[in-house]
Amino acid sequence: MSPFAEITSLQNPRIKDLAKLREGKYRRRTGCYVVEGLRELERALAGKARLTALYVCREAWLSEGYAPLAEKIAALPGMESFSLSPAAFEKCSNRENPDGLLAVAKMEKSTLADLSLPENPFLLLIEHVEKPGNLGTLLRSADAAGADAVIVTDPVTDLYSPQAIRASQGSIFALPTVFATNGEAKAFFAAHGIRPFAATPHTSRILWDLDLKQPSALLLGSESDGLSDFWMDDPATQRAKIPMSGKSADSLNVSAAAAIFLFEVVRQRRQDRT
Repeated sequence: MSPFAEITSLQNPRIKDLAKLREGKYRRRTGCYVVEGLRELERALAGKARLTALYVCREAWLSEGYAPLAEKIAALPGMESFSLSPAAFEKCSNRENPDGLLAVAKMEKSTLADLSLPENPFLLLIEHVEKPGNLGTLLRSADAAGADAVIVTDPVTDLYSPQAIRASQGSIFALPTVFATNGEAKAFFAAHGIRPFAATPHTSRILWDLDLKQPSALLLGSESDGLSDFWMDDPATQRAKIPMSGKSADSLNVSAAAAIFLFEVVRQRRQDRT
């Protein structure tokens, strides 16, 4: 491996800055975030994330596959590369058992105007989701179901938090994800002939009765409050629920509910092709 600058001191300014990137306010101030782990960095590289600095701890590597990826990232134009002692790496890592691979990346805030959609698009809109783990899992499920994009409105949690990135398993780098206001999203749907479908228990209509073969956007709100009145009072929004047969469970985690809705789109569109 090509030589990396060595850092062993826990008081090194770079180590302190990396540790601060756990905080949302510091990420917003600097416009930077951390991508940690072999899988996440492989997908960040494939998704052309704007990586700016690489930090490795060879003692923590779990296999021979780490060295080639580290070399590939270190060879990117303008990349700064550093080799950390185990103690220094542990201080800036966000994981209990870090695997010795971490990079800093620049945030890229895309808008609805940046989306390039197919003829029959299938989108996921996430409104006011509070937990970063849920947000990351929603991105992962949307990617697995083949959604064309994710729209985040009224965000409460940080898309670039370490927990969200880890929960997404790197899908954040593969799936177009944009920020918008509810009003912008509604206008975008109308302009592109996309029908909004709200996942909510407050309806008698069952998920299986929807026609999701048309251009569609699945709308999901927070676990505590659901979707806002902006969407629920809109006559263009179709409502549907997941039928519940449990004796005590009367609701699902937002991530589990999303997966059921997302793969109902997959099922219907797969049937339409056969």
